[in-house]
Amino acid sequence: MTTKVKNYSNSEVYASLAAVRISAKKRAEAVEALQIGEKIADAVLAVAHVLKLLVAVPALKPTFKPLNPSFRH
Repeated sequence: MTTKVKNYSNSEVYASLAAVRISAKKRAEAVEALQIGEKIADAVLAVAHVLKLLVAVPALKPTFKPLNPSFRH
């Protein structure tokens, strides 16, 4: 297991990938594919978050009533 794999071994998927008997080249390709998948998932979640904000913000209806300050204390 290389240091690059150890840096990304924050899940059980990477740990199980390290335990599988495959060549170092195939393991590196699998780790790279997992990292690309994580980046895609992060991008999808970011887009979903922006869409959620765009849907939620128009629901806020500002009121344009003039403020009547009360000077009675």
